[in-house]
Formats: sequence, structure tokens, C-alpha cells
Amino acid sequence: MTELIRFGGPAPPAAVAGGGPTDLSGLMQEFLHYLAKIWLLEHESPHDAAGLARFDLDRVIADYREHRARNREIPLGDGLDVEESFLLTQIVAGRPLRCLLNSAMPEAPTARIQRITSLDPAALVQDVRGRWKIELDARTPMSGQLARWGTLAPAFTALVYDRVKGFGHCVLLRGVERASGSFVYWDPWPLRSLLCAENNEAGADARLVDQDQFLWALEPASMEHVLFAVFVPAAGVT
Repeated sequence: MTELIRFGGPAPPAAVAGGGPTDLSGLMQEFLHYLAKIWLLEHESPHDAAGLARFDLDRVIADYREHRARNREIPLGDGLDVEESFLLTQIVAGRPLRCLLNSAMPEAPTARIQRITSLDPAALVQDVRGRWKIELDARTPMSGQLARWGTLAPAFTALVYDRVKGFGHCVLLRGVERASGSFVYWDPWPLRSLLCAENNEAGADARLVDQDQFLWALEPASMEHVLFAVFVPAAGVT
């Protein structure tokens, strides 16, 4: 039986110890896990533009508070599979998305994903590369460039996996460096990125490009090897 690969960091220490998280980031993580792993299994998720635009997140928050008040379990720590990650990202984005899937990666649950395209690793990286209309200059602060370019430098949720440990990670792809062609991405991991050499077994060796903004860079060849899926806007969906 193929191992189910999940993406996302472990639960905050407060949640693991029992009693639930009390800090804002911990509560947000718990709510998002509730939405992805409980609420979206019990309710049909919208996939069209109109349904996503009118989705009532306040209703989910109320259901989450009731669930928590009854001390019911919220599964934290084991991350989300591809399907759960996609549906959660689409709901939070409030617009239709398409899942670009790396065909060289292990099989993953995708039955609830309505729009999916399977690409070989090189084609996947090339597709994502072509979605940015600008390139980033490594000689100037990345955060300032991203703020200045705005919608020309969109962020794409990406799932990465080192093909060894059975546990993946979620990052945001932010652009490509002009000189090196490396992909710039945001990694929420509080220490060094999980795509740094000491944190993965895929040979990826990310380098820091903006410490204050948690931005890292990874060359295309390594990105082909670790990129599991990318969620991009779906064209022409009403």
C-alpha cells in the first residue's frame, strides 16, 4: 500500500501538550486544519467562481468554535494531503484554482479536485516559470521588489517533498531571480528552510535571500526534484 504523503509542519507545542493552542498562529493553524480535515469532509466545497466568492467563512468559524467548545478532537500534527491542501487553499483564496501535479511523484488522493493537470517535472517548472511577468534582481531587497511589482509577481501555493521521508511541506513561490534563474519562495518554517541541505534528503540546498521576510532561493533543477504540486488560478472558470 502506497504511503499517504502529507504536507505541513507539526502542531504547535501548546496543542501537542493538550488543552489546545492559545497563541494567534496556533489558533489559526488549528482552525485551518478543522476546515480542511473536518468541515470540508462534512460539507460540499464550492468549485465555481460564484460559489467561492459567496462562501461564508463566518459560518465555518462558528462551527469551529462549537466543535472546540465540546472538546472534540482536531487532528493536528500529521499535515494535509494534496486534496485537502488544494481545497483549503481554494476556499481561502476565494477563487477557482487549478492543481498542477508533478507526474514523477508518488500517487496522491485527488478525487475532489475538479481541475488538475499532470506534468512531467521539467514541464511543471517551465509552466510555473512562465506565470511571472517580471524577474527579481538578487542585488536589491526581495521584499521591496515584490511589493513594487504587485500583481505582476503573484504568489503560488506549492507543495514540496524530498521523496524520502514521507512528509512534505508547504511554501509560497514568489518569483524567479533574473541572473541565476532560481525560484524565490517564502517558507514559514521558523528555523532554516526545509529545503536547506541539512533538512532534506533530496539534495536541495536552498540559500537565504531575505532573512526578514523568510525568502529563499532554489535552482530549477532542484525544484524539479522536490516540487510535488502547485496551485495556480484557473482560467475561464465562472
